[in-house]
Amino acid sequence: MAVNNPFTTTQLEAVNTILSGIGELPTTAAVITAGSSADVVMAVQILDEVNREVQAKGWHFNTDYDVTFTPDGSDWIIISEDEGTGSGPTNILRVTVEGRDLTIRRDPADDTSKLYDKEENSYVFTAPLSKSATVVYVFEFYGIPESAKRYITIRATRLFQDRMVGSAALNRFSERDEYQALLDLREYEGSTSTPNIFDDPGTFNIVKRGGIL
Repeated sequence: MAVNNPFTTTQLEAVNTILSGIGELPTTAAVITAGSSADVVMAVQILDEVNREVQAKGWHFNTDYDVTFTPDGSDWIIISEDEGTGSGPTNILRVTVEGRDLTIRRDPADDTSKLYDKEENSYVFTAPLSKSATVVYVFEFYGIPESAKRYITIRATRLFQDRMVGSAALNRFSERDEYQALLDLREYEGSTSTPNIFDDPGTFNIVKRGGIL
């Protein structure tokens, strides 16, 4: 359960910022929970969408290094199970191991997401990946740094306005605001991380012809 911290942006505050982008009045937590307003439901959906999009890039705050994965009794490394079983998905977005061509793939045989070895074309791992994996997670909005919340909120507001109205004149935030928020997030990233050229997610993305964003 989320802890109400008065010093950081809450989901409700972010949703109200998004709604203000098209001149809507603020909503309440009760309306968000009930899903009784179509505009509020869309604002929450876009906030969640952008939260996943941004975190999927891999930042210091949502990336762990030297993670160990141990196969289960079937020699599988299960990432998330069938939601119908009650176990549901984990919050792992990406797993990389230097020198290994691995991916997360849904196994249609049991509707479970497992780590998949593309070189061996197999879900089977006969030995643990001992302190060798880099893992990117996605966290709920309330649990991420304030600079990330700010960027996600501004980007979500602009997307919401574009989809709902499509008038540049009504944008509460400009592209410059979004870019400045991104710069602030990158500055936070640089001040809190101790990047290594071999294991920094930004370096990995550039090598893969990606880039942080």
